[in-house]
Amino acid sequence: MKIKMNYKKIYELVLDLEKLQDELKDDNIIALDFGNSNFINPWVYLILSSWIIKNKSNGLNFNFKLENIDNKNVVDYASRINFFDLIGYKYKENFIRHKSKGKFIPLNKINSNNLMIIPTEITKIFINLCNLESKESEDENYNIMYMIEYCLTEVIENIDRHSEAKTDGLIIVQPYKNNEEIDVCVVDTGIGIPNALRKTEKYRHLTDKECVMYATDKNIKTEGLENEGQGNGLYILKKLIKSMSGELRIISGNGAYVLNHNQETTFNLGCKWGGTIVQFKYKYSQKVDIRSIMGGDYIPYSTYLDGRIDLSNEIDEYLNF
Repeated sequence: MKIKMNYKKIYELVLDLEKLQDELKDDNIIALDFGNSNFINPWVYLILSSWIIKNKSNGLNFNFKLENIDNKNVVDYASRINFFDLIGYKYKENFIRHKSKGKFIPLNKINSNNLMIIPTEITKIFINLCNLESKESEDENYNIMYMIEYCLTEVIENIDRHSEAKTDGLIIVQPYKNNEEIDVCVVDTGIGIPNALRKTEKYRHLTDKECVMYATDKNIKTEGLENEGQGNGLYILKKLIKSMSGELRIISGNGAYVLNHNQETTFNLGCKWGGTIVQFKYKYSQKVDIRSIMGGDYIPYSTYLDGRIDLSNEIDEYLNF
């Protein structure tokens, strides 16, 4: 069996993985075809790792071989972000590993032990990228960090609250300095947005596509959970990405939502991802109006940021929609 690595669209990868799922046996030999590419999207490694880990948790075994790897830098990158470690492939590294902290987040598991740590680490990446070292920097530079930390915290906590997955969720964060962009992807293999929403009576009649679309609305909550929060994580993320003319993709079950430069679309995948994929990209140098996104006079509270800069006159309380 073969898996190509140079995907340009997430749903194409999901479709191929579903087709491959039907061919899996107890023991599987998978050829990872890099197609002699100069670049592989980080979310390819993330989604593929998640799919393999889930199948391994169900008792399937995998052996891998690499094909069409003319550009060794691409394969070294796959190793550097921990892809090979996660899927269980032994790759001999012939490069020096530098610390990723404050620069990017390689493939990383999401669990109860690091729910609050990962958003803080992403905040540190922003500070390094934007060269923000003191309070003298313009407050606008900090707004996007507050927003991203809030959105990431909500998205990551949703995995812990709603996914009911047997395995940990995964995240990767990759900056591109030349374009001043950051690519973030979070994935889990749980019950997915549609099944989570359908626990609530008002959403039971919705299709997968409709559920994914509604998940980006304001105050979307599911029944049966204590300390549910406001249900605004994806809603605020959507508003933030819109304000920056960025890109946002959400895939769950058979439904997909795409926001690309302020154009929103939803569609049926023609296949199913058993869980949820949230991927977004934006320019980290973009200025944002935090109050137009959040509404009212409040901004999110950040333990890390508020230890560096004094916004006590502006923060009355944590978000209260």
